[in-house]
This record gives sequence, structure tokens and C-alpha cells, in this order.
Amino acid sequence: MVDGRSVLTTLELVTFKGCESTTSLRNRIERLAETHRLEIAVRLRVVHSPHHSQENGLFGSPTILMNDVEFQRDRRGPPGFYMRLYSTTEGYRPYPTEPEILAWLKGDRVPHPRRSEGKLGGLPALVTAGWCPFSPNAVALWGDAARELDIDLRVVDAATTAGEQLIASANVAGVPCLVAAPDRLAHGLQHSPADARAFLRLE
Repeated sequence: MVDGRSVLTTLELVTFKGCESTTSLRNRIERLAETHRLEIAVRLRVVHSPHHSQENGLFGSPTILMNDVEFQRDRRGPPGFYMRLYSTTEGYRPYPTEPEILAWLKGDRVPHPRRSEGKLGGLPALVTAGWCPFSPNAVALWGDAARELDIDLRVVDAATTAGEQLIASANVAGVPCLVAAPDRLAHGLQHSPADARAFLRLE
């Protein structure tokens, strides 16, 4: 303790430029730190290109590290530019809830997340979210590819029951995510139209 304040070290948010979820999370963390008198240095690690995601530790934005320990590392997806999904007491969200953040910062037991029963449903399926800036372009990309191949594409929101079931069953780490098969997932928007068609054909 220093002057009545708990001392912690560095909390780092790995992200890309313009990620609103990261800005919102940072504001919440700083507010919690002030309210609960926690000494936390919040830093941003901004990755400027998807090609540099691996080396900079960006596995969906925001990737949250405290003293180099990653929050929900077991739900880590591939490196890249997409919006990470965290399993919370309120379902799958762009970052943990405030009680979960506070418990983690204080070294307490983090509340158990709400569990969804896994159910794939019809595939291929595209998981989106209303708060995800990439989702509209993903709907256009994968929708066009599916129509060209005469394939029915199911689009589900991460906040719905169908979305939560698909996320749990296929271990979807973030949005947007195209699930072509249980073990064939595409996070983000890294595919060209030709690559998207090939991915849907399971080539």
C-alpha cells in the first residue's frame, strides 16, 4: 500500500487505431482505478497493420494484458484485426464487465461467465455484432460470395441465443467470424472475394 492506495503495475491494451471498444474499456478501467484507489498504469499498444498482429500480441481488439498476463487467454483466437469477444456474466461482450475487471485488477476470483449451450445450427454462418465496425463489410463480402456459389449463408448476432450457441460450439474468438465448418473459421476481413469463395467451398 502507498498512501492508502493498492499498488499494481502495468495494464496494457493491445489494439488498432480507432477501436471504440478499447477507448470505452480504458475509460472504465481508469474510473474503477480512481474509485477503488488502485495504482494502475494503463497503456495502449497500437498495431498499425494486420501483418504485425502476431509480433505485437494482438489477438482481436482489445487484447488485455496485466503484468504480461492475458485476460481469458484460453479464448484467444488467431492474430489479426477483428473485435474480440469476452465470455462474461452477461454473455459474449467486447470487454469484461466492471465487476470482472475489478476482480481481476485486485487479484480476486473473477465471477464465472454465463455458459451457453453449444449448438452449431446451419452452416456456413457469419457471426456479427451491432457494435462491431467490421460487421457490415463482412456481411457484404461473405454474402456476395455465398450468392455467387448459390450457398445459403446464415447471419447471426453475437448477442442472440443462436449467436451465443454458435460461439460456444465453434469457439468463436471474435467478430466478424465466418464459420464454414466446426474446425474452419475465418476471423476478421482478411479474405479477398476469391479467397472467400474458396473458403466457403471448403477448399
